[in-house]
Amino acid sequence: EPPCLAISHFFITLIYFISLLIFPFSTIHIKRIIAYVAFCVWLVSFNIILSRFIHVVACISTLVHFMAE
Repeated sequence: EPPCLAISHFFITLIYFISLLIFPFSTIHIKRIIAYVAFCVWLVSFNIILSRFIHVVACISTLVHFMAE
């Protein structure tokens, strides 16, 4: 086998083993990042819903206050 093929085979094998070591950790990190982003999106949407609810309660409270007078 020519030397250049032996070297390329060595590098392909090396990259394969390095990817086996790195890939499981990277998928764990990617899953955590996706979970964190999903939580942030949920938190923002919950915040919007809560602020709309407070706005509606304040409007109804003001309306009831003015109707009582």
